[in-house]
Amino acid sequence: MNRATETDSTVGDRPNFRRTAALLGITLVAFLILRLPLMSRQQGGTDEAFFAVPGLTICREGIPRIPYLPVQDKTSVFYQADQVLFCLPPAHFYWQAIFFGLLPDGYLTARLASATAGFLGLWFLYLIARQGLGSEASGLWAVGLFSLSRLFYFPATSTRPDILCGMWGLAALLATWKWSENRRNRTLAVSGLLLGLGLLTHPFAIVYCLQIGLWVLFTKQTWRERLVRTSLLVLGAVATFALWLPLILLDPEVFWIQFSNNVLHRAGPGLLSRCLLPAESFSHHFQLLIEHAQIPQLTLLFAGLLTATVFAIKDRQQHLVRLVMLTWSSIYLLVTISGIHPVKGYWCYPGALLALCTAAGVTQIIEAMRRSGSARTPTVIAFLAMLGVMAPGLGLRAWISNVTNWSDSAYNQPAFIREILQEVPADSHVMVDPAFVFDAYLVRQQVTFGSVTDIPVPTGNIPYDYLIVGPLGRQQNIAQRFGGRPLAEFGKPQDLFACSAQLYEIPPPGD
Repeated sequence: MNRATETDSTVGDRPNFRRTAALLGITLVAFLILRLPLMSRQQGGTDEAFFAVPGLTICREGIPRIPYLPVQDKTSVFYQADQVLFCLPPAHFYWQAIFFGLLPDGYLTARLASATAGFLGLWFLYLIARQGLGSEASGLWAVGLFSLSRLFYFPATSTRPDILCGMWGLAALLATWKWSENRRNRTLAVSGLLLGLGLLTHPFAIVYCLQIGLWVLFTKQTWRERLVRTSLLVLGAVATFALWLPLILLDPEVFWIQFSNNVLHRAGPGLLSRCLLPAESFSHHFQLLIEHAQIPQLTLLFAGLLTATVFAIKDRQQHLVRLVMLTWSSIYLLVTISGIHPVKGYWCYPGALLALCTAAGVTQIIEAMRRSGSARTPTVIAFLAMLGVMAPGLGLRAWISNVTNWSDSAYNQPAFIREILQEVPADSHVMVDPAFVFDAYLVRQQVTFGSVTDIPVPTGNIPYDYLIVGPLGRQQNIAQRFGGRPLAEFGKPQDLFACSAQLYEIPPPGD
């Protein structure tokens, strides 16, 4: 079967920009309606206290750091992070700084940086379908499916760098796919630049760096062309990644301590053993995926991958074979390279390819049903089925709870933390739970990250006057460790979607 009949009747035609713009517009409006209230009002989630503030400090001072995290333990990921942050490459923080330069300080601004990267990623995903599969319909289905998935909207509404890193990967795939068609070195240089930006954002970019590197290396060409083009790709990526060097040279020792503690020491057993015996890593990531994406969405996406794989093998569609290989390899490489690591946002990159495989399978099934005599019915059925599977995981309960309690400060973290700090003297030093510390820092700068994991409880004179204890602090019994005296309780601890915290006073020594 040739490419002109691979997927749908739009192949070879110019894209229907009205239809594309309409879908992307609907996706954007739906995202803003469903996510913007939570992005502006919800308390900090996993790692957000770490990654919301470096973009702000770049905007103010030119250096990424976490000012409320004064760690002096050299075994910590955040050793001297209050001076400069090296635990991850800094591209996301500089990207975030652009938004802090334009918008008011707060979680919403930090999260909008991720949301913007997410929507750029959706656009690149659509273009990959057009370029790689020659199918506008597959691109539209992929955008709709991925934008509804939990693999997209969690990283797209978080301050972590995962979605930006995934966006660079999709852009690099698009550039490399174009190069495979036109064989222009200029296009390959762009791909190398994008790979370098990915590495400058997060180490999991090594997944698509390996994919694209092997793609270029094993493309049919002369040995001279292979050497020149592979070198061009590598040099572009290395030169872009080297933009980190001026920051590293500010304090190479602190860089090595932070980066090695966070990246090199946390993946578990050696890479070679994980590649040869990946069962433990797969089991770990499978449990993460069940929690992160939930079984209905995972079932749909992996069923779509299997369907696309069957079509690729059965019909020997070159471009679909390439997409399937990229998807399977992205899963294998992500699992084996990251190893036993608790973070789930990395799955945004394989998740986008899973959505595209599912979309390719759906369009082929719809086209086959149309050829058998059906009209619009298959499309309607597929759309309703997809919506039925994706809807339970869209976070509608959180949205309803927030919107119906709009004027209640317990559902509005910035207002919630200001309410608590009004009860604390202005010159006091406060240790604040990670869920609230970023917003507390925006109100007053005399605050410290409240975790006994990252800030060990000191012996002797404790340099804090008050504790604001939230979800993590309750788990760690931090108030009991500090000998805090309860003063007041705020919020609604019985409501999963509301903020809640306790205020404690730390008595002076000998009291």
